[in-house]
Formats: sequence, C-alpha cells, structure tokens
Amino acid sequence: MDGENQQELLTKRERDVLLLIARGKSSKEIARRLKISVGGTNFHVLNAMKKLGATTRAHAVADAIFRGLLSANMEISSGDDTP
Repeated sequence: MDGENQQELLTKRERDVLLLIARGKSSKEIARRLKISVGGTNFHVLNAMKKLGATTRAHAVADAIFRGLLSANMEISSGDDTP
C-alpha cells in the first residue's frame, strides 16, 4: 500500500485516538479530550486494531507509527467534527 492509501486506512478519529494512547492517555481521558463517550473511544480503538491486525492497543500504536500513520508532531482534532 502506498503512503496515500496508508493514510486512508484509518479515519481521522481512529488516528486521534491512537495518538492519544501513544501519549499515555486512558480511554476516559481520550473521551473527555475528544468530546465523545468512553464507549465511542473504545469503538474507535477496536476498529483501528482490526484494520491494523493488532491484538493490543500498544501493538496498534506501534504498527500505525511503523506504517507512517502516526507521528509525534501530529495535531489532534478538537472533537467538534465528525470522524
């Protein structure tokens, strides 16, 4: 998969959630930051894990970084937009 298609693998919200996990945030903290429910947070995590073939949150974050889907300088959306 080329770089452009790799970026399309995950939604913006899935990338936001994984980035916050990479920054050590809990589901509750992520939900509060993105203005979504904890269930919504976990939904996005599980979708990202499935798409990446990951078995844990850490595995999903590592794989997303490896694929170039996450980087340290990425900005996180405010939560006011839809995924």
